[in-house]
Amino acid sequence: FTTLILFAGFAFATAQVNLSFNPKEDTKYLYKMEITQNMKQTAMGYEIPMTHKTVTAFDMAVQEKSAAGTKINFIYTEIVYELSSTMMNIKYDSKKQSADTSQVDPKMWKEFASIIGKSFQDVIAPYGSVISVSGLNAIVDELVKNLGDASHSQ
Repeated sequence: FTTLILFAGFAFATAQVNLSFNPKEDTKYLYKMEITQNMKQTAMGYEIPMTHKTVTAFDMAVQEKSAAGTKINFIYTEIVYELSSTMMNIKYDSKKQSADTSQVDPKMWKEFASIIGKSFQDVIAPYGSVISVSGLNAIVDELVKNLGDASHSQ
């Protein structure tokens, strides 16, 4: 009897599920991704807890659909970056830029701010796999250019 239950449990655990990706054409969606990490760093015998949080939001505009895939344009609309520990407290929020910048270096603002409004395109298969991505190289080139400009402005 136990073997039967284990076998049944294993069969359910390995069952595959088919997901579908079926957004409506000519429709915009908000896609928001949040990553939070809690870490511990040891330096000179002292344990330093750190929290790192990144939030990225995109407007996801479905441009066209076919049986082969869905073409989507992603536009960066928001970036939040937070890093906190006993040694530092860095915060950046693209929607709440103010005089209180914590300890964010102005070069870092320029990097984050340069991403807002930039776009890239994906073609996604009906079951969610990514067929192609374009436009990211231009965003990386812009970031590298801004980093170079910032390092020369010191």
